Amino acid sequence: MPTFTILTPGKPERRETLDLRILKVGRDERSHLRVDDAEVARMHAVIEVGDDGSLTLIDLGSSGTFVNEQRINKAVVRAGDRVRVGRSTIVVDSNAAHEGLFLPKPEVVRARLGDAFTPSDVFGVAALVLRVDGIRREAWSDQTELAERLFETYPRGTPPQAELSEISGPLSRNFKTIDDTEPTRVARCSTCIVRPGFAPCNVCLGTGAGSKGDAFDRCYACNGEGFLPCTACEGTTRVVACTIRYVNDVYIRVRRAIVPTVHASIRSFLEARIAADAPWPKEHAFDPEPSMVASAYRGASAVRAPEEFHGFFFGDAIANTLAARAELTTGLARFESSTFAVPILWTVTGEKHDAYFFDATGALQHVT
Repeated sequence: MPTFTILTPGKPERRETLDLRILKVGRDERSHLRVDDAEVARMHAVIEVGDDGSLTLIDLGSSGTFVNEQRINKAVVRAGDRVRVGRSTIVVDSNAAHEGLFLPKPEVVRARLGDAFTPSDVFGVAALVLRVDGIRREAWSDQTELAERLFETYPRGTPPQAELSEISGPLSRNFKTIDDTEPTRVARCSTCIVRPGFAPCNVCLGTGAGSKGDAFDRCYACNGEGFLPCTACEGTTRVVACTIRYVNDVYIRVRRAIVPTVHASIRSFLEARIAADAPWPKEHAFDPEPSMVASAYRGASAVRAPEEFHGFFFGDAIANTLAARAELTTGLARFESSTFAVPILWTVTGEKHDAYFFDATGALQHVT
């Protein structure tokens, strides 16, 4: 499915991806590639898509069709070519450049920007997008007293492990269970020593007095009695001294773009612009482990993932990603992590630094 970017002066940029064998180009509303330009014929040209994905542009006797400023009647067009019709330009995009792991080539950027793109130096680098979904289990114990009835019904055992699929839910989950590894004993309730079966009112602190503090103003909670039924032993005066184990599962969800060392003027902007939580295509998946047997990253070494690939360098992004992943996953009960490579064209024009990359949707992004 070829993709095209339509540029018309005074109109917003448009991208079209079409799954057709014959593409009609023109001003007519029924055109597959409609160009809103008064200088474009209603049916200006057609593009034939071959079985191998090749694109053949055919002029239909219009006022003129140009490929890279050369007038044509029929021509094969490729990624990066600029097709001019009227005052408008149709840039032929490459699906492989968007869906695969390839560096935005200078000619592709120049096709978008025209002759204004004249860098003195061009570098190919790549950032990594790190994703970590995990669960950190925090646990501690505390001695307490439970009523005998409550002790018999209290949860026991180790709380079930939370599933990573639940990470979109609450940020944490709390559990309390009896720690059966610690001894238990039946004892007299320590809460209701003064009056067996009753505990001092927690509102008046056993005085029975209300807010005025005199005998004529009774406490509203205990009605002036000063005591309430003991909730610790439920009035039986007997409790089970035991150990409660508290477990807190905290959900961790991290999305981070890690940019290699480039000029300081664009590095922070790149980190902010690369959408780490975007749905990056599987073709961008990259395993940064120094020793890997296999990888979806086509052509990667069976011994070591090279820092140079497809003409760009990861620089220190691999080492920084591994360090960040190790830090983020330390102490996690379970976790899943993934990384995606984002090739970046870094250009220098005089003292000005710019960067170009394809985002997760295939749109070319410019950071300056």
